[in-house]
Amino acid sequence: MHGQVVSRDAIVDETVPGSGAAARMASLKVVYQRGGSRALLSITVVMALLGHLAGCNHDETYEVPGLIKMLQEDSDPDMRYTAAKTLGYYGPEAQPAVPQLSAAMKDPSAMVRMGAAYALAEIGLNAKAAVPALKMALKDKDADVRAAAIYAISLVGPSDPTVLAVVQPALRDPVKAVRTEAIQSVRRLRGAAKYRNLVVDADPSSSEGEQ
Repeated sequence: MHGQVVSRDAIVDETVPGSGAAARMASLKVVYQRGGSRALLSITVVMALLGHLAGCNHDETYEVPGLIKMLQEDSDPDMRYTAAKTLGYYGPEAQPAVPQLSAAMKDPSAMVRMGAAYALAEIGLNAKAAVPALKMALKDKDADVRAAAIYAISLVGPSDPTVLAVVQPALRDPVKAVRTEAIQSVRRLRGAAKYRNLVVDADPSSSEGEQ
């Protein structure tokens, strides 16, 4: 990249060999700039992470425990955002970070809150303990955070019958992008609800009076 500044919507794709977390991160996408008023995410951090995944180094900073520490303790919101977002690339293997990512939904930085929500979405069903934090985030003052929380909760808590009810009000959100995300999430959650009903109907033990 030779120090090139990339715009907000630009991303960098890098292929990383391996399996497990490395395979899920094979299309690593890192936003370098989120606007003129925010500092650039460090390209050094990105390259070190790629090197770690490729087996070139063993810096524990970029393993799940190190990223949890960064998320909790770093004073720079850009670095906390980097930690949250990178935890998401580990997918379900980042389940140990769910309590810290849930706590990060109350971070002073909207960018960090958004990153935490998307990380929880990547962890998926293994992050179901984060449903209460995501429910609270549905009312966040920042529209980007609300959209991220809506997306995440539909992937984290589809088995929770209360989630659909708390997402539906977002269909009337004043921000179009949030409403759009709510439409997609409601569709996913309704599909999950139909599946749950099909499973119950197909379970012989659920039929009363069956011989």
